[in-house]
Amino acid sequence: MSLLKTPRLLLRAPILADATRIAQFVGDLDVARMLQRVPHPYAEADARWWIGTQLTPQGRAIETVFVATLDGNLIGACSHLFGEKPTAAEIGYWVGKPYWGNGYGTEMAAALVRYGFAAYGLDSTTVSHMIDNPASAAIIAKLGFRPTGRRRTHCVARDAEVDVLTYRLTKAEAEDQTWYKAACRDPA
Repeated sequence: MSLLKTPRLLLRAPILADATRIAQFVGDLDVARMLQRVPHPYAEADARWWIGTQLTPQGRAIETVFVATLDGNLIGACSHLFGEKPTAAEIGYWVGKPYWGNGYGTEMAAALVRYGFAAYGLDSTTVSHMIDNPASAAIIAKLGFRPTGRRRTHCVARDAEVDVLTYRLTKAEAEDQTWYKAACRDPA
């Protein structure tokens, strides 16, 4: 897996030493309740298990995960989740609560979208957010994703069905975005 660099962040593969910090952030109910597959409470053992589950028994990656670090400190994570179609993936991301409101989620998601198109040859990327998550909605809008619908899904931390808004961004649409053009410009 590659290292991804943004103006402020370094994105790298998670390691077991990250488990304590991941558990600290994802263990916060305000973070966990916005993620579909995360239980609450969330302990260090849960983080260790998650770090160790990046491959299926057949060795096929089902998810590519990066942790985001700021000055060497883990502040969040982002991933591609692969389904049946090899030319599309869903992105997901979270940022630790002490780092909310600083644009780190947008930086992580933008880097992940670019990486997916370049590394995997994706034609499109999808993303979703719970209807009561305006911060994620703002990130998705900044990156130019188009709304595709609404669905119900189970949120493990809430132990409830929740409404989720879904979005899609094609490679051609991304290439028209100012953020994408700036990031892909060759240095002078």
